[in-house]
Amino acid sequence: MEQTGSIVVNGTPIIVERIYPFRIAIINDLHVGSQFALVPEGGWTDHYGTTIIPNEGQVKLSEYLDQFAEVCREQQVTMLWIPGDVTAGQNPREAGKFIYNIELDEQKRMAAQVIAELVEMVPSIERIWIWKGTGYHGSRDTGIELGVATVLRADHGMNGMDGRPLAEYKGEYSLIKLVYEEYVKNILITHHASNAYMYPEQAMGKDMLLYQEAMAQGKLPPVDMIIRAHKHSFIEVHKPSIRSLQLPCWQFFVPYDNAMKNYGRWQPDIGGVIMLFDHKLRSTVWHFTYPNFIDPLRFVRVELAHGVKRKSLLKRLVGR
Repeated sequence: MEQTGSIVVNGTPIIVERIYPFRIAIINDLHVGSQFALVPEGGWTDHYGTTIIPNEGQVKLSEYLDQFAEVCREQQVTMLWIPGDVTAGQNPREAGKFIYNIELDEQKRMAAQVIAELVEMVPSIERIWIWKGTGYHGSRDTGIELGVATVLRADHGMNGMDGRPLAEYKGEYSLIKLVYEEYVKNILITHHASNAYMYPEQAMGKDMLLYQEAMAQGKLPPVDMIIRAHKHSFIEVHKPSIRSLQLPCWQFFVPYDNAMKNYGRWQPDIGGVIMLFDHKLRSTVWHFTYPNFIDPLRFVRVELAHGVKRKSLLKRLVGR
């Protein structure tokens, strides 16, 4: 893919051209199955015949995903990376609270449908790579992301045949080597991420430092970028020889107890990322984060009619 842009310097136009051999879209933390996360377009009917109708928040998330798909289509992305937590899981701590259907097989099929709908909107996608998320949002016994990749191949034809994209499960993490001519770019990608409560950039800096220390000791191969998910926030940290990327999510705020204790702190960044690598494998990261919104059902309006005395209004409310 080539991109051409023009700028004007002292009245003289300058044409800038750039070739991007690698064009990658990343989505993660879909948490399909939660009432605060993505559902398939138009809802979902499970094998019991129960129909899930998208709520107002989920309709908004679907609109955001459509906008992201449009950008992916414009940039002709060829790869879709999904680093974990594609489903909500069985929610053991809250005993299934906030979950539509705790059956993992049902959630796998729902998640595969959401991913398939995105891929159908971006016909340039050739490969779909999915990594394992947390056991909490899947299963401690089996890799639910593996099951999603299997459903994409079996039920949605994403098996790499007849011009169709290929969906693959990549396990817990990958060390990815992008090669174009004599240039090489190395990337570590995984779902899990450490965190600093007030300054998450410090945790990312520590992550880069520890990796470089292990690399200097010959314990790890070199990487140019570390990509992590899990924290539902977009942060990019640059150092001269390495950069770190933390990814946003596709779920609006979930009111579980610990999150409610720090309501302002745990508001998510919603959206995805597109990475472009030029012919020298210099990387450009575009984040597409969409406006956060409060669950529409949480807004309560209390209005006192003008001119109505408080006592008479109370009598009417209690019937006396």
